[in-house]
Amino acid sequence: MVIDSQTNKVYFSSWIPETCPKLWTELQKVLRDNHVDTALLTCTNDIWCRDFMPIQIAPDKMVFYDYNPDYLQKKKKYITNTKKLASMFIRVMPKVGIKYLNLKLDGGNVVKCGDTIVMTEKVFHENKKLSREDIEEMLRDAFECDIMFLPWDKSEKYGHSDGIIHYLGDNKVLLTNYDDFDSDYYHQFKTILEQKFEVIPLHYPVKKKHEDNWCYVNYLQIGNLVIVPQLGTPEDEMAIEQIQKALPNTKVVGVSAIEAVKDGGALNCLSWNIDASEAQLVSDNPYKQYDYLELIEKADIEPIVFSPYFAWLENRENLPTNDYMNELLRYIDNSQKVTEEILDAARKALHDPELSLPDKFETQDDIRQYEYQIVYTNLLLNAILHDSLQIEEANNFSRTNVLENPSSQEIERKASQFHDLIFYNEEFGRFYIEPILPPFHDDPPIDPIMPPIDPPIDDVPF
Repeated sequence: MVIDSQTNKVYFSSWIPETCPKLWTELQKVLRDNHVDTALLTCTNDIWCRDFMPIQIAPDKMVFYDYNPDYLQKKKKYITNTKKLASMFIRVMPKVGIKYLNLKLDGGNVVKCGDTIVMTEKVFHENKKLSREDIEEMLRDAFECDIMFLPWDKSEKYGHSDGIIHYLGDNKVLLTNYDDFDSDYYHQFKTILEQKFEVIPLHYPVKKKHEDNWCYVNYLQIGNLVIVPQLGTPEDEMAIEQIQKALPNTKVVGVSAIEAVKDGGALNCLSWNIDASEAQLVSDNPYKQYDYLELIEKADIEPIVFSPYFAWLENRENLPTNDYMNELLRYIDNSQKVTEEILDAARKALHDPELSLPDKFETQDDIRQYEYQIVYTNLLLNAILHDSLQIEEANNFSRTNVLENPSSQEIERKASQFHDLIFYNEEFGRFYIEPILPPFHDDPPIDPIMPPIDPPIDDVPF
C-alpha cells in the first residue's frame, strides 16, 4: 500500500487556480520551495481530485471505481467520469496496471493506513443493491488488504474518512477533534480504531471553536513535507504544533485554505499524490489501424463504419468531416448503451428460478463477455476522441459536446481543455484492466465436479 510518506508527486485539478486563487498561490510557493513535482489535470469536472482519481495500492498498480455520489445527483456536471479516466491511463502509464472496482465509491472515503484501508459505512449506503458481505469481499479483492469501517455520521453528507483520520505511519492514526462537537461518535471512532492503531486525537482548547476546525486533519503530505490548511483562527497554530509533534521527522507548514474549506473540503481533498517511480506519464502516440481493429472486434462493433476514419489514420489526409466524426461517436456510444441494456437483462435472467443449470453457466459466460465488451467499447470511444483532436476544426466536439449539445461557448472551452489534457499529451502504452465484479451468491447448488460459476478473472491486456 502506497502511503503519503512514500509519495513524490502531486496533481491538482486545472480548475483550482480559478476556484481557489489565494490558496493556489500559497500552495504553489510551498511546493516550489520544497522542490515537489507538481502538475495540473485538465480532465476533471471539479477541484476535488481525491474523490475520483484512482487509488494507488502499489507503485505499479492502481484501482479505479465508479464515482457517482448521491450528493451530486442534482449537479451531475461536476461528476468526473472515472471509466473515461481509466481508458486514458491505458494510453499514458504503460508501467502501471489497473483494476476497476465495480462499486460506487469516493476516493475521499479511502484512507490508506499501512496494510489496512479505513472507510466509513457510507459505502454500503451507496451500493444498496449488494449485500454488505459482497461489498466487503469486492473491496478486499480490489485493494488487496484489510478494510476497517467507521460508522457514518449522517450529519456530514459526504461520509469521507479523510475528514476523520490521517495515517501517521508506524501503526498510528491522527483523529480529528470529534470530541469537541460529538462525543458519542468520537468514542465510537476511537474504540474501533484502537483495535489496530494507536490513536492520537486533535484538540483545540479555545473558548470559541471555529466550526470548520475539522479541516486540519485533512492535510496534504508528500514525502516528508506536510501542508496544513489554515483558517486564520487561534486553532491554526495549535493544529500545526500537534501535527508536527505527531510527525517529528517531517516539515510542517500552513497555507490559507478558507476558499476550499467553505465548500466542504481541504488540502487532501484537493490533491492526488502518488509514488511516481513507476507511474510515469509518457508522450502519446496515436493508435494505428490494427490497434483499432482489435478494439472494434472485442467491442463487437461493425468495422465498416470506420472506413473514412481508417483512411485518415493511414496517411493523415482525406480529413473526415465533423459530421461524420460526430455520427461515429454517437454510433459507438449507442452501441455501448445497447450492450448495457443486454447486460442488465442477463443479470436479471441469471436469478430466474426456472433457469436450468447449463443455461445458468451460459448466462454467466454471457455476462462476463458483456462486461468486457463495455470496457472495450469505452476504450474505443475515448481513443477515437483522442485522435480526433488532431483533425482540423475538431475543436467543436467532444463526447460531451456531441451527446449534450452545450452552448458554443461551452464547446470552445471544453475543446480547449481536451487539447491541453495532460493525459493526451503523454504516451500510449500497454496496460492491464482487471474488473472486480460482484459475486453471485444466489446461484443454485452446483455439483463439485463441475467448474465454478465465478472463475478467477484473468488480466485483460490492451
